[in-house]
Amino acid sequence: MPKLQKIFTLEISPEQFLNNCSPSELKEIDLLIQSNHYVKRMESQTCSVCGCSDYDCRDCMQKTGKPCYWIEPNLCSACAGTIKEIENES
Repeated sequence: MPKLQKIFTLEISPEQFLNNCSPSELKEIDLLIQSNHYVKRMESQTCSVCGCSDYDCRDCMQKTGKPCYWIEPNLCSACAGTIKEIENES
């Protein structure tokens, strides 16, 4: 028998998601968020120019063709090159 497959996109806010969770699901989410894995993600570095982080540098990869790295605590290698170019033009 043939299978039909349809993909749906549903956009909801985090608050809408949490409002529809049961009390036990909320407790499970709370335990997950407090785990070391998610605490580290919430405390990850973020570039002040492009907003990339330890967990998402897709935009930098599109710009440079390779993952970025940290030059300073809030500046990635992809943006450091851009800032140097701007400073040289001044």
